[in-house]
Amino acid sequence: MILLIFSSDVSYNSLTWSPGCSDQVNKNWFRSSSSNNNLSDLLPCQEISRCPKYYRSFHINCGGEDVKNGTILNEGDLNIEGSAAARNYHRARSNWGYSSTGDFMGDNNFNDDKYTLRSNLAISPVVSELYKTARRTPLSITYYGYCLENGDYTVRLHFAEIQYTNETLRYEVARRVFDIYIQGKRVKQDFNIKEAANGSNRDITIAFNTTVINKEIMVL
Repeated sequence: MILLIFSSDVSYNSLTWSPGCSDQVNKNWFRSSSSNNNLSDLLPCQEISRCPKYYRSFHINCGGEDVKNGTILNEGDLNIEGSAAARNYHRARSNWGYSSTGDFMGDNNFNDDKYTLRSNLAISPVVSELYKTARRTPLSITYYGYCLENGDYTVRLHFAEIQYTNETLRYEVARRVFDIYIQGKRVKQDFNIKEAANGSNRDITIAFNTTVINKEIMVL
């Protein structure tokens, strides 16, 4: 018997309505294509438009557990049920989430671990627990905050190259580049973590100023 499991990723369609909001695990209703000059958007299906309170910040540990860094709790997104393909997740009792688009096909790995990455501490120690994990995606990934007070914000993005490290010979010449968008505006083009940090397993933090006008912030 062959069991087929399908995930629906409609995030790159310019939908203005949702045909159904059931099965949130395997449907991604997050809009990450251009619509009215907005690169990304939370569709009504999210059911996160009701805000019991408003926030001025949020902190995320991508692909890892909750990590305390001084007085700041960086909330993790590691233990998430369901397939990570076509996945839209938002943290309960908090004000952030992410949308992952695409699927690593043909690898015969149906677990979420193919979408997360952990450094090999034996050969690649990094500066902080925050840099020991990462979330990866075949196409794109968007982190978003909601129920935010409108106003000016500073977005600090923390990076370390823990996959293509110099300790592994075949990875020495590997390079990974991507663009970074904040609020639909491209703030970095062809960004290379290893080049920016002058090597793998080295951390770098980049800050950007942005403005929230609709209670939401998007980082793609």
